[in-house]
Amino acid sequence: REATKDGHRLEAKAPVMKEVPEWYEFPDPDDLITEAPAGKKTQYVRDAYYWVVGFGWSMFDYKGGVAAEMVEGDDGFVYIKNPYTDFVSDSYLKGKREGDKITVELPQAIYREPDYDNPGEYNTYYACIMQEEAPGSDYYNLIDTDILTYTIDGDKITMDLDYIPQQDPWGGWEYPYYILGLVTDEGIWMSEGEAAQTWTSFAGELNEVPDGVTFEPWAMTYEAGGQFVDVAVDGSDVYLRNLMPQLAASVVKGSIEGGKVVIPSGQYLGLYNADTYAFFKGVVFDADGNASSVADLSFDYDAAARTIKGSADTGIALSRIPDGLSVIKQWRDVKFAVQPADIDQTPLTPSFIEWEAYNEETGQGFFRFNLPILDKDGYLLNADNMYYNVYFDDALETFYTDEYTRLEEDMTDVPYNFGDGWNFYALGTVHVLYYYSRGVKKASIVLCNKVDGTVYSSPDATLDLETGEVTTAVGEVEGVAVVTAEEWYTLDGCRVADPESGIYLHRTVMSDGSVNVEKKVVR
Repeated sequence: REATKDGHRLEAKAPVMKEVPEWYEFPDPDDLITEAPAGKKTQYVRDAYYWVVGFGWSMFDYKGGVAAEMVEGDDGFVYIKNPYTDFVSDSYLKGKREGDKITVELPQAIYREPDYDNPGEYNTYYACIMQEEAPGSDYYNLIDTDILTYTIDGDKITMDLDYIPQQDPWGGWEYPYYILGLVTDEGIWMSEGEAAQTWTSFAGELNEVPDGVTFEPWAMTYEAGGQFVDVAVDGSDVYLRNLMPQLAASVVKGSIEGGKVVIPSGQYLGLYNADTYAFFKGVVFDADGNASSVADLSFDYDAAARTIKGSADTGIALSRIPDGLSVIKQWRDVKFAVQPADIDQTPLTPSFIEWEAYNEETGQGFFRFNLPILDKDGYLLNADNMYYNVYFDDALETFYTDEYTRLEEDMTDVPYNFGDGWNFYALGTVHVLYYYSRGVKKASIVLCNKVDGTVYSSPDATLDLETGEVTTAVGEVEGVAVVTAEEWYTLDGCRVADPESGIYLHRTVMSDGSVNVEKKVVR
């Protein structure tokens, strides 16, 4: 974890080329295209072999299911949106189509950001053809080539850089000779680059809901958590809405067939974020916990009890791709139900998962903890009404903006789903807090639920940072949860026994039943 300036997205590797060659000319920074003109817009799902950059590292990898867009403008040019796989530039490359070829003349300005060292000035980045500095090198230099072409073949478009993917002896990919690189106006490669892309078009049509259909809040519960979604039953049709905040208005449609609700897979839900589409998928899990998509997913339907219930070996998922499964998020053992109005609003006791006391070398400590979302009867509490308090050595902690710099204001009551991407993380029921207070011997957490002006508080859970003992308000003592199972998955959701070099999803099951999933780099 290294401090960076908010918004300063790009970080270069140590440059090999010290200055721009005399023969190389960059265009005017004001030529940056952030809006395409009127024309025919086509949506694509893009697969790519590309360079990805992190904090102080870069690697060459493959990624599928990237949201992509091209516009054939009324002005006779083609506009290619967000040409880089790991970097959303919110801008366009401009090209010209002739027959089955799109020709792009380079370099072109592709991104601009404030120069944080010189207020009022900006840094501009350019799309350029680059060449591997030496065989096997992980650095690229500018070359005297100014044309990039794409080939159109029916509903597919491919980038013409002649890269043929081959795996190296360590399970990674052989480096490409040429890339579409991202470069500063000083000729420094920013470790972002595309070696091969395949674009496949699709017609993404959102479901529409007939006029007069009324949605109600239903509790959606699943393995290790729950949330509220909107459900409507209209004759033999069933509609689900608001599966994720990013897709709050998108609707999944199913049908009632006897005592079942059947929901087809592959329904388009729109953009999950700037470079990711979302498609609804019904999934089944095998004995090892691996998910695979099914054409239709059936739930047991009880009209009188107003429940729609799946089974322990099925679930629902959001996928990046319409065919197959590339998981954005998935839920297992799903049940939808209308809850009684008079449930017990008191949260259950939080639990600690892992921790690290304040470290003088790093200047911080952290703990990971679980905040139950169900009450003692298994009913779902509304996370929008919930927050937690942290106590250090029995004193209520306030998180101040001068220390926790990504906060907009001082905070004592931390909202249940709050995360700033730096000190606070909310991953379903699992939460993480990085703190800066020296000398803390014990930390306590109380989960609160404020309903109609009344605050219902859980018993506190207190962690002794020296011994690792956890004590609840009723005197229960237990050890911090430990890992009982560990699994690795590719980004497409396939389980692997021994991960080699690449980016994976790491799933751990703890002794308290909580489940954690993190993205990790294996080298």
